[in-house]
Amino acid sequence: MDGAKELHNLIDNLILQNGSDLHLSEGRHPIMRITKELVTMVKQAELSREVILGMLEEMLGSKEALDK
Repeated sequence: MDGAKELHNLIDNLILQNGSDLHLSEGRHPIMRITKELVTMVKQAELSREVILGMLEEMLGSKEALDK
């Protein structure tokens, strides 16, 4: 899955669970904060560097923004 689709999927899940934070780290499952507790999203794949960079590109709007 590309970074943009993955980001939207994770945010949708976060909203459905009434979460407040989303924690992303290379090689780990995404983690969300729900009512002050960190919950590992074990049904989601561990995140690769490429997927996280794709998410950042989606948020920032361009690859050039990542190079700064």
